[in-house]
Amino acid sequence: MVKLTKPSLTRMTLIVAVLLSGCSSSSSDSNNDEGNQNPSTNPNDTGGQTELNDNEGVAENLLRIIKVPSNTPSDASLYLAGTLNNWSPAHVDYQLKRADDGSYSILLDEDILTKGFQYKFTRGTWDTVEKDADGKELEDRVYLPGRDIVLTDLEIASWADLTPPPRTKYRNR
Repeated sequence: MVKLTKPSLTRMTLIVAVLLSGCSSSSSDSNNDEGNQNPSTNPNDTGGQTELNDNEGVAENLLRIIKVPSNTPSDASLYLAGTLNNWSPAHVDYQLKRADDGSYSILLDEDILTKGFQYKFTRGTWDTVEKDADGKELEDRVYLPGRDIVLTDLEIASWADLTPPPRTKYRNR
């Protein structure tokens, strides 16, 4: 397990998604021996830290958008709006951070994840809410705790105020 210190903020912590490939080293393998269970390496002792899943390289309470429409403005601010913030389309505590790879992410409080929530993404107003690939209304996204719903590979197909990007057409051969 890789561990990150969890900063303490009242409602949530914003982070930039970090790719952890290349952060591991062969010397860390010696710390993972089953017989080596001192407090600093005990996999069951989180010590107030957020655990990361080595297979995915992201914190369990990380919400990440990996793809936005190609016509998304380069300076766009993205927000999470939903039952967790009274459907506020531009709540500063729910603004996602943009990473160099073009993804957007936010670290959610564990309390929010234990309750579950409905949500959508906006660029700050309901006039700029996410839509489906044809520019039509989307059902609310839903996160239910204990279900196999992934919050790290999310995609936005289009925006209400922008013409949906053209779909790539493939022809059969």
